Amino acid sequence: MTLDEKVRQLGDKAIGVPRIGLPHYEWWSEAQHGVSNVGPGTFFDELIPGATSFPTAIHTTASFNKSLRKTIGQAVSTEARAMYNLGRAGLTYWSPNINVVRDPRWGRIAETPGEDPFVVGTYASNYVRGLQDVEGAGETKDLDSRPLKVSACCKRYTADDVDAWLGIDRYHYDARMVMLVVLCAPTTVLMAFLATCADPRLLKDTIRGEWDLHGHVTVALAVSDKDMPEAASEGAVLHKNINETLTLDSAKFKNIAVIGPHANSTAAMVGNYAGVPCRYVTPLDGISSFGEVIYEMGCGEMTCRNDSLILPAMEAAKKADATLLLVGLDLSIEAESLDREDLLLPGYQTQLINQVAQVSRGIMIRLKLSYELDILDKKEVELGFADVVFGKYNPEGRLPLIWYESSYVDMLPMTSMPLRPVDSFGYPGRTYKFYNGATVYPFGYGLSYTEFGNELSSPAEAYLEIKLNKHEQCHDLNHTSEGYRQREKDGSEVVMVYSKPPDGVSGAHAKQVIGFERVFVAAGKSNKVRFSFNACKSLAIVDTTSYKVFPSGVHKITVGYGGLLFFVRVSFNH
Repeated sequence: MTLDEKVRQLGDKAIGVPRIGLPHYEWWSEAQHGVSNVGPGTFFDELIPGATSFPTAIHTTASFNKSLRKTIGQAVSTEARAMYNLGRAGLTYWSPNINVVRDPRWGRIAETPGEDPFVVGTYASNYVRGLQDVEGAGETKDLDSRPLKVSACCKRYTADDVDAWLGIDRYHYDARMVMLVVLCAPTTVLMAFLATCADPRLLKDTIRGEWDLHGHVTVALAVSDKDMPEAASEGAVLHKNINETLTLDSAKFKNIAVIGPHANSTAAMVGNYAGVPCRYVTPLDGISSFGEVIYEMGCGEMTCRNDSLILPAMEAAKKADATLLLVGLDLSIEAESLDREDLLLPGYQTQLINQVAQVSRGIMIRLKLSYELDILDKKEVELGFADVVFGKYNPEGRLPLIWYESSYVDMLPMTSMPLRPVDSFGYPGRTYKFYNGATVYPFGYGLSYTEFGNELSSPAEAYLEIKLNKHEQCHDLNHTSEGYRQREKDGSEVVMVYSKPPDGVSGAHAKQVIGFERVFVAAGKSNKVRFSFNACKSLAIVDTTSYKVFPSGVHKITVGYGGLLFFVRVSFNH
């Protein structure tokens, strides 16, 4: 190609070179949770009017079901291939988003798999495999010649956790990062809105050398009706169920007040980077199938700028056997290029909840359609989806990130990048690994209609002696389940395993996820789940200088919120 021809291929729209038979191609297509109409590489028309819109990444992650994410990826890539065959889509998709959530104010949390790198990596790699792998093609050792269904692009490399906050935007903020995370084996990596786009060390040495990328890097520089309710219900997180109010008996609760700005939501339900769904089923539609509904908006819009619609909502609650409040956020409040300044419900939504609660004649249930909020009045049941309310599905999701109290935003600015506490400024740590303050709900939290018990079968203590190879060295660090049983109702439990480093290692995380499995257990029965861990990966920590180190001493392995599994005592043979 001539220099002029080469220049014309830069950017997402490659013009092509007819002289040598190179066709034009649009590289930019999106498929975060379904084939999207964001990006010029994909479009819908009368021939292809829509595509399946799966739950957002944060919702699917709450299921803690590894195979579900891959299954969704397979379905999305099948639709993408079909659209490509009809000239309505490309084969390169700038998905998934692999940013680890650092701050609860970030406007793009819904696109991500949460705040834990292990969980993010597990979900991203499964989704990438679902998008890229050709079913039945088998494994291949040569990554340069493997068949691809579509090409996945993990974004963003390396940091993209400030979009637009108090006048600071992603195009101009210089994020100082000291730690990178490798998550999957895509064929493409999309750069962040940072100076990393022009860093030859990151572009060549790290991503192609250390990480062994077999594909291309997407860089922006200045040069000149399918239905998967298994997907939605598994991510529904039940936060409270006071006096076991749920599930509701539709025969008993015949008149239901459905109130709130999300009650009749359509586009808000599918999040961002979405395509054109074949149809919408609003919460109002779903609840109406279980009984007679009295509907009131309560707020004129999601921002709820005035209280003029609260009185009609109160009147509806007085007449009903049960009241369902659907409140929360939408893309007008948090989105790409729009971060949040607080963690509270917007406008008069809190007043709506409180005033309706005061007059509600029957049971009141609050469904929060959002990602992280601190709602000061926590007396009501909080969950999502009509089928869960009436017991058709068991809520089995777990939170993939902390829900901080509202005061967290006053403790540190979004532009502070470290996850560890910054003692010199009095900043607290971030994520469950380093934050030790009060929370609304902790990482991994979630209730079920099923009561689970557990029987742990493991040694009380294990001993490891590690022999160092010639590339490893010792140095001093600064110091300062097997079985699950349940009763009452079929259900799935998320078994989460954590490692905790030896006591006193300065700057170490409080704990970290090293494994998880979703286990189905029939009523009155038991099931087993086994875990196998690589000690160097599962017990290592990243120190304050960004080196991965393996501390000697006693490591604790726990299941769930603290059920002790066993101790691992590590020493090194020099």
